[in-house]
Amino acid sequence: MNCEACGANLVENAKFCWKCGATVVPGQATPARAPASYEPGVAGEPSQFAGATLAPTFDAVRETLRRLVVADVSAFKEIRADVTFTVPALVVAALAVLASGLGGSFWYAVEFELDGEFFWKSGLLGTLFGVLFWAVGTGVTFFMLRSVLKMDVKPDEVYRVAGFAAIPLAIGLFIFIPEIAFGIGLISIALFLAFNALAFHRAFDLPAEKALMAVVPGFALWAIVLPLLVSSDNPFGPGIFVFDWTQDVLDDFYNAFGRFR
Repeated sequence: MNCEACGANLVENAKFCWKCGATVVPGQATPARAPASYEPGVAGEPSQFAGATLAPTFDAVRETLRRLVVADVSAFKEIRADVTFTVPALVVAALAVLASGLGGSFWYAVEFELDGEFFWKSGLLGTLFGVLFWAVGTGVTFFMLRSVLKMDVKPDEVYRVAGFAAIPLAIGLFIFIPEIAFGIGLISIALFLAFNALAFHRAFDLPAEKALMAVVPGFALWAIVLPLLVSSDNPFGPGIFVFDWTQDVLDDFYNAFGRFR
């Protein structure tokens, strides 16, 4: 099918055009013969464009984000199908982790003092480690889908869905709010896990329990490894993981006090 506005070839059941962002009204898109770069895919799976290099427009990405923010999770099927969303998905995941990392730095500034060293260790390096282990955890999800659940999936499909499913981590930006900081951090992590499970449930037509089976091991790796990077000297963790830093500081204090006594 072609977009009525710009003529771009559309993926099956698309609700908006990947190229110009125009809304696609069912029945109004014109039938089109598939170009040579088009691969119809396996029956029952989303169609894809092989070797597509054009990125979606800003309006298309913005519309996708808007739909996800209002919990229109049907967008995940289109995200999985459209290879042009691969780079935007990685950018969304990185920005979500960065927002969480900045939230941890703001929390430190509110609770203690503005500290450039803490900012680059937690806000910047912590974000880098957060993105790295998100990528590793998503790789674990791909392994679960491919090797354990025996699904014929491609890595880029998994990373596209997981990238946009990382949006709830951005809530960690607000953990600097006094009194409710830890609660906000917990909410961001809980929604991150839930949104991932829902994303794979809808994008890959998985039963809910199998979607959880696919995403929990990768999430667990991410959630377990990052606190191990946090110590009183090196708070290399974004967002909620900075609270583990306070525990290490207290432990160091009590150990030093015990030796003094």
